[in-house]
Amino acid sequence: MAFRVDTYDTALFTAGVWEEFQGGRFKIAYHGNTDYRQALSDLGKRYRKRYGDELTPEQSDEMHAEAIAMGLLKDWEKVEATDQDGKPVDLEYSVENATAALLANLDLVNFVVRRSHDLSRFKRDRDDEPAKGE
Repeated sequence: MAFRVDTYDTALFTAGVWEEFQGGRFKIAYHGNTDYRQALSDLGKRYRKRYGDELTPEQSDEMHAEAIAMGLLKDWEKVEATDQDGKPVDLEYSVENATAALLANLDLVNFVVRRSHDLSRFKRDRDDEPAKGE
């Protein structure tokens, strides 16, 4: 078998692939995609301008969560938050909501980062991909 240069569906690197996690669905892109790298660069400049060259751990966590929300976590479904009355409500995906969710839930951060590194998720003809016509 020869080496395949077209092993990956590179459009999925940035668009992302849906994953199930703790009852929700999350669309996660590849860790090396352009959106994520650009977010890290832009946010690094913005945070250094705002806070100086030495970020506190909290500032660094916030910057990292925002970069993940901008470049890795592309969308979600079945995600809830608690409203002012203590009742669960659907939480729409936005960079702001995703950043807050990531800051509040380290399990989600670890899941998104871990899955973003798994190149097998972006292969053409993945085993978990539905057959044509399904």
